[in-house]
Amino acid sequence: MDIKLVAIDLDGTLLNTEKEISQKNIDIIARVMKKGIKVVICSGRIFMGARIYSKIIGTQEPIIACNGATIRSVKTGENIHEELMDVQDCKEVVRILRENNIYFHAYIGDSMVAERLEFSTLRYSKINERFDEEDRVDIKIVDDVWESIQKIGEPVTKFVIMCDDVEYLESVRTLFGDMKTIEIASSDKNNFEIMKNGVSKGKALKILAEHFGYAMDQVMAIGDNENDISMMKAAGFAVAMENGWDEVKSLADFVTLNHDQDGVAYALEKFLL
Repeated sequence: MDIKLVAIDLDGTLLNTEKEISQKNIDIIARVMKKGIKVVICSGRIFMGARIYSKIIGTQEPIIACNGATIRSVKTGENIHEELMDVQDCKEVVRILRENNIYFHAYIGDSMVAERLEFSTLRYSKINERFDEEDRVDIKIVDDVWESIQKIGEPVTKFVIMCDDVEYLESVRTLFGDMKTIEIASSDKNNFEIMKNGVSKGKALKILAEHFGYAMDQVMAIGDNENDISMMKAAGFAVAMENGWDEVKSLADFVTLNHDQDGVAYALEKFLL
């Protein structure tokens, strides 16, 4: 198997239930990289929320963040690729979400902007305490996200909407069905995410592979959820986590162990070492 690049999702894949990377995963990834294979984080998270995990596994390769809306160099911080939402789309998204009184946050530049300290903003605020200042996610709790978008002057890479009432969450998701200029995906059962139309991990992975000069049959992708489907389809060899969605597993060339059983390490060791 001539794999040159491995793209790995974070939540539900490389990260265990405690949102940590096991030593087994770290050790096996190190051995894979020692063979000259590039290992890339491919996440729905904001760049700063993913970069710390790149540091932990020791990769200096670019990060695919915000479900493919950005590809950014870890070494220089420069964007290799970026797709931002239309400003008027942002205004409409905020209007609908606020009218339906549901939690959401927006990724604006390197900031996570929300009107409530709940769900991800609350979780990140606690995670930030574990890391040095340079590795913390900038969290802004504001009165009005739309006003902040205008004030900051930067378009949004992604909105994340979260609710533990899955039926209500799905009903809100359907309200965006007529907006043809946006892309919607989910990274867990309690959320959905909104990006610019056409944004996906698969598209970004193709761009990055081309950037390195690799064919897609030289790319392995490892994921678990709806927002990983596009990269599973794009990669030459797709690995699904045992804890993943059934659709993801049905697309995979191999289903590995779950994220609490070092499933990433198991697959990498089986096929690349």
